[in-house]
Amino acid sequence: MADFTKQHVQNLFAQLKLLNVKEFRINFDGGGDDGQIDEIEFFNTNNETFNIPSDTISWVYTELNTTQGEIKPVEQKTTLLKAIEDLGYSMLDEAGHDWVNNDGGYGSISVLIEGQDGKPYVDMEINIRYTNEDHHEYGNDNFSMFAEGEHLKTEQRQRLDKFLSDIPEKVELQYIPEKDKVEVQYIPKKVEVQ
Repeated sequence: MADFTKQHVQNLFAQLKLLNVKEFRINFDGGGDDGQIDEIEFFNTNNETFNIPSDTISWVYTELNTTQGEIKPVEQKTTLLKAIEDLGYSMLDEAGHDWVNNDGGYGSISVLIEGQDGKPYVDMEINIRYTNEDHHEYGNDNFSMFAEGEHLKTEQRQRLDKFLSDIPEKVELQYIPEKDKVEVQYIPKKVEVQ
C-alpha cells in the first residue's frame, strides 16, 4: 500500500461510517525481529463490538515511475479490513518506535472516526520491552572454598560486610507525635577499655 494521505483516510472513514462504525481499535505485538497486528475491533454507536463485511474498496494514488521519470495514477483494490490494517502499520511507522526488533513491544491504536467537532481522534499506546543485564565475573580466589592462599572477597561482598559492621548493636525507633515522624536512636556498640 502506498502512504496514506488525508484523502485516503477520509474515504476510508466515510465507508466505515456507512457501516455504523464509530470507533476501531488495533492491537499489535512484536519482538524478535517480527511484529504483527493481532486484532482489529470495531465499535458501533452503542459501543458494541461487531464484525464488518469483507467489502472491497478502491484506492487511487500517484506513483513515480522511476524508469521514465513520470508520475502516474495507480489504483489498488483492497478490503476494508486490510485498509485498516495498512493504516495501523503506517501509523506505527510514523510513531517511530521500534516495536518489532529485539524484545519488541505491544500496544493499541484507538481511533474515534468522528468526535463532537467532526474530527477524528487517535490514541496510540506503545509499550516497549527491554532486557537489562549486569555482567560479573569471578574466579577461584573470590570463593573461600576454592581460594589457594588469601580469599579475595568480591566488591559486592566487601560493601555488604562494611555495611553490616557499621550497624549498631541496638536501634530504637521512637514516634514523636508533635513532629509526626519517627526518629531513630542508635545505641553504640560497647567498647571495652583495657
